[in-house]
Amino acid sequence: MLFWYALIGFFISVFENSFIKLVNLFKAQVIPILQKLEIDDTFFISPFYYVNELLFLGLFYSRVLKDKTGEIVRYAAFVLAGLEILNTVFGEGYKDAQKMGSLLLSLNGIVLPLLFFRQYYTQKNNTSFTQKAYSWISWGILTPYIFSLLIYFLSDSLVTNYPILFYQLSIVRMSIDIIGILMMSYGVSLVRAHKRT
Repeated sequence: MLFWYALIGFFISVFENSFIKLVNLFKAQVIPILQKLEIDDTFFISPFYYVNELLFLGLFYSRVLKDKTGEIVRYAAFVLAGLEILNTVFGEGYKDAQKMGSLLLSLNGIVLPLLFFRQYYTQKNNTSFTQKAYSWISWGILTPYIFSLLIYFLSDSLVTNYPILFYQLSIVRMSIDIIGILMMSYGVSLVRAHKRT
């Protein structure tokens, strides 16, 4: 599942970079179209990232969480992805950064790992090796989202009053994202190593 999430994220990123290059190469032809659509930047691509992330997190945790919780999480993933699409079409749109979309994604990325940790630590005696690997993956998901939520609440004030600090914190956030990816990778490597034995 992580592979498909990463592959889709890769294609979205390729599309974003290709879009920037096409705009730079064919400014005269493309700029009037973008002005008509009121597109000034690549924020219009963010909803694709959000939907990919919401579906990945929901489907991943629907398999990891036990009992009815996993089933509820699976349905919630599709509902949240649908809400993000509706928010893009009828709500905040695609022209600027989505505050509600970003908040929804951050809260989802915090609540689901916390649900897993509640299960993991309350059933510690019965946890399998893969559950321990999933805890690494969950820490890799949770850590960046907590920092993202902090920046979400401070972003308006920081951009207005301290723009340099905002960009410095954004660099720190990207570094924390890398640490989260490394933690997830370690968790995946534990699962793969266990399957080989």
